[in-house]
Amino acid sequence: MNKLTSNIVVSLFMCFSTLLLSCSSYKLSEHDLDWQPYRKGDLLIFKSNTEEIDTIKVRSVETYNNPDDPLAFFPNSIQSIFVSGEQNILELQAGKNGSFIHFTLKLGDKNLKYPNVVISVKELDQKQSNNTEIVVIKANEYYDNLKDLNFDLRSIYWSKEFGYIKMEFNNEYFWELQSFVRGEKNLIKK
Repeated sequence: MNKLTSNIVVSLFMCFSTLLLSCSSYKLSEHDLDWQPYRKGDLLIFKSNTEEIDTIKVRSVETYNNPDDPLAFFPNSIQSIFVSGEQNILELQAGKNGSFIHFTLKLGDKNLKYPNVVISVKELDQKQSNNTEIVVIKANEYYDNLKDLNFDLRSIYWSKEFGYIKMEFNNEYFWELQSFVRGEKNLIKK
């Protein structure tokens, strides 16, 4: 090899090494995972204050490692967990700015308007620092371009042990968790 070819090879090697080393991988910590209480097969039974019943069966809890920008040449890798039944229930995602939970469960009337409620694990920790088992999450729209819309959901009550405890809507309407069945056992003691 002549000197020019060898300089090109070394330069290319250094460029690719730098690009590869600049990629990061963001994984969910055990602490992050503590905020996700669901397992495949769990049965969640909710009851509204108008005596409606909605039953959600957790069909899958799946973990994925995806690029944070699918169009980037060397994207960062982020870990996500998706909890699903007949609909999405919850998403938990690690990223450059920490870990976030996206609350996606929709109960009852399909005409109710739900904002995209996304909150960081750090914020949940701060809310729980008041020594409360249940954290009240104000249902604020996450995406700026949708913040002017009127939504029916006002608050989500969440616990590390049972997940969704209660969802409050406008006009004093609410849904409350009645049973959390895992295997043959109801985990909620009443």
